[in-house]
Amino acid sequence: MRQESDSCDSAAIGGAEEGRMQRRSMLFTIGDCLFLCLVGAVTAEAMRLAHQLDCTFVLTWIIGMTGVMVLQVFLAFLAAPILGMIESMVPSMIVAMAGSTSVCVSHLVGGELGSFKATALGVSLGMGMFLYVVAFGNSCRNSLLPVFPNTRAPHV
Repeated sequence: MRQESDSCDSAAIGGAEEGRMQRRSMLFTIGDCLFLCLVGAVTAEAMRLAHQLDCTFVLTWIIGMTGVMVLQVFLAFLAAPILGMIESMVPSMIVAMAGSTSVCVSHLVGGELGSFKATALGVSLGMGMFLYVVAFGNSCRNSLLPVFPNTRAPHV
């Protein structure tokens, strides 16, 4: 009779540990999404502010892109201890580049994005990059299931 209760206790402990791991995984996923949205919003707004300078387009572009790169690297270094260096740096580079380039293209064709529109553009690009990274990770895990059958199922 005592052995049955011991096995039940260990199953309950294992279930609690698994629940804790799922919560931790969910928090990291939310953190990844919020980080990419933040990078997109900050860099798009920085480029919009650079276009407020009364300079030639090329000089504005150089100043804006330099500022965007510095902001993106700074934010990625801040997030690296929590999210990981590669996981924070690579997707955020693409979000920063796409957001700031979109603001530049809009300005080049005569459209002036306001603060809200530039920020919304950056957040949407960050969310799009997050969804792409999650879909790519799930695709990679699913393609490896025949080779590594003990691989865990996608968590998102």
